[in-house]
Amino acid sequence: MFLCYIVIFHTRETLQKNEQTTQAQFTAMIEYMKSHSDLAKNQLKGNDAKQRAHTLWKNLTEILNAEGPPIRTVEKWKKVSLIKDR
Repeated sequence: MFLCYIVIFHTRETLQKNEQTTQAQFTAMIEYMKSHSDLAKNQLKGNDAKQRAHTLWKNLTEILNAEGPPIRTVEKWKKVSLIKDR
C-alpha cells in the first residue's frame, strides 16, 4: 500500500485572507478618518502631501494592528477603507 501525504504551507498573508476586520478595527478606522478628514477624502495639499499621507496611513496601521488580528500592511488597510466606502 502506498501512502501519500500532502503538506500545505501557509504564508502569513494566505492565513490572513480569511480573517475579517474586527468591529474594534472598523471603529478605530472611522474615528481616525473623522479626525483626519483630509486623508479620508484624499485631499491633502502641499508639497509634502504624499509624505504626510504615508505617515498618517502608517500611524493608522499601527493603531489598527494593535486591535488585531488581523494584522495588515498599509496597502492592505487602504483596500479595506476603499471597500468600506462603497
